[in-house]
Amino acid sequence: MGAIPFDIPGVEYTHYENQCTFDYFLKKHGLRDPALDRIAAIVRGADTDRHDFAPQSAGLEAIFSGLAYNIKDDQQLLELGTTIYDGLYSWAKHLYQLKHTQAGPAERLLLEIFNSYLKEGNAQKMPAWVEDIRHMLQDMTDTNMSLSLKDISKDLDLNPAYIPGSSQNISTTCLMEII
Repeated sequence: MGAIPFDIPGVEYTHYENQCTFDYFLKKHGLRDPALDRIAAIVRGADTDRHDFAPQSAGLEAIFSGLAYNIKDDQQLLELGTTIYDGLYSWAKHLYQLKHTQAGPAERLLLEIFNSYLKEGNAQKMPAWVEDIRHMLQDMTDTNMSLSLKDISKDLDLNPAYIPGSSQNISTTCLMEII
């Protein structure tokens, strides 16, 4: 039918030694890009069940296995897969060095405050707003939102002076990990 076969024995675009079709594609077409090299390690690990090649390999395999199980329409799966790989490329190009819990100075300071109240274990000493913020963050855990300290102080009807760095953003996920 004029298509180029891949990922099956006896064709050009397939696995060679410990490398996968993605590796061969990059080599064959001379694609030189550090982001693609990062992705290649992830894909190689997922495609060869060698998750030691990159820590993200097992996750990529799990995501695509689950999608293939749920989505039987090849075109729909291809479209969704393209979106996922576009996101992976953006991460590999711009965000790969960031850690999930990486925080700015205001966020670290707020985390120290939360920790000092929460580690004391004395509910009578904990200000009511700490528990209110905990509930706000719990409600937002599954979203990609960030809160500003000004927004928190407004929602809690609390003077921003009680919360340091009121112009900074707070990563809800990072705070929830501590709380």
